Amino acid sequence: MVNQETGLAKLRALEARLIRDSVTNGHIVIAKIQNYERVLKTLRADDKGSYVLKLVDRLRAADSNLVVYSDGHHLGWHVANDDTDAVVEHLEGLRAIFAAPIQVGGFSVDVGITFGIACVEGDPSARLAAAVAAAEETSEAHNPIAIAETGSQTDLLWDISLRARIDDAMQAGEIYCVYQPKIDLQSSAVVGVEALVRWHDPARGFISPMHFIQQCEKAGRMEHLTRYVLQSACSAGQLLHFRGHMISMSVNISATLLSDMRVVGLVRNVLQATRFDPCFLTLEITETARISDHEVAATILNELRSIGVRISMDDFGVGAANYEAFYELPFDEIKIDRMFVANIAKDPKARAIVASIAAMGRGARITVVAEGLENPQDIPMLQEAGCQQVQGFAFSRPLSLSNLLEYQELAPEQTLSNIV
Repeated sequence: MVNQETGLAKLRALEARLIRDSVTNGHIVIAKIQNYERVLKTLRADDKGSYVLKLVDRLRAADSNLVVYSDGHHLGWHVANDDTDAVVEHLEGLRAIFAAPIQVGGFSVDVGITFGIACVEGDPSARLAAAVAAAEETSEAHNPIAIAETGSQTDLLWDISLRARIDDAMQAGEIYCVYQPKIDLQSSAVVGVEALVRWHDPARGFISPMHFIQQCEKAGRMEHLTRYVLQSACSAGQLLHFRGHMISMSVNISATLLSDMRVVGLVRNVLQATRFDPCFLTLEITETARISDHEVAATILNELRSIGVRISMDDFGVGAANYEAFYELPFDEIKIDRMFVANIAKDPKARAIVASIAAMGRGARITVVAEGLENPQDIPMLQEAGCQQVQGFAFSRPLSLSNLLEYQELAPEQTLSNIV
């Protein structure tokens, strides 16, 4: 059960260990090495094992004791954490580490890593297979982390139940919004917040947004979820304004909704019902690669802008479709993907990408937001690059509305100079 080139145990050994130790908690993670075969063809035989081991070294950056298993273009391991959101967040950080190329056999090799995740419940063999299948569904462009939907009858029944209970969960308040502040890099002021949807189920606890949003799509409930989140966010924005905090509210909108003019009516109706000023609402378009017809999408976005709403492109810089969408669609803001922001201090390529996107934004006269800032020491680099706004854990994690109001009361004291 050992890979001869790397000396690492194979995935079958991971399966055997889970069965032997009767492991029933945590997650199985499978990393898919993108372009694996193509890279191997360029390397000498002696360097192939070294290439994989260098990838493993990066995976162990946060945990030197991590036991990694290898099988072809898959690397796998077990994570004891039961919190899917925390696992996803950790994997997003790992993806940032892989942004820099690896030196192998005198060559600089670009690395692409995506992840499949499966909860450890039921038959370990089935869960491992589910994690591998999820990894195979991933792509660097618009689906870098996939959570296994099924793998056991229990999971299948749970997902079916999940889809059926979405409306009830919204009505019961199990689905709700948290808010992450956006900071102006020049004035140090909080200029807006992004509404992020969460689901806390009484039986299973927190459900990963990536998972339940996927289930919403499969159940045909994306429009309903969008309306619910928009209503919650605009109501929260109205309360913030009533308290004297005249900041913007950003809400994520799936690109899949930009094929039907109904989304314009949805937004207009929510604004009227909540009496929230449309000039303070920003709609962040996610997964632009999934826009099927740019001409139709442009018409819809222009109609939304005519109401007074601003339009933002989320995760800019990931996927070739982004540049086409940037050129053809009317955006007021672009958000630089966290992969580049997280590596701005240690990778010249990431720094160059951030600077070029910021310059492009200035040239197009649109706002540039750096997303996912974790290290306060990187703020001067973002300022030098020309970014106008920033958000990330360096300032604040997503907050409940009550905690956001408290944060806002303290905001004047939380200047960039104090943070840096």
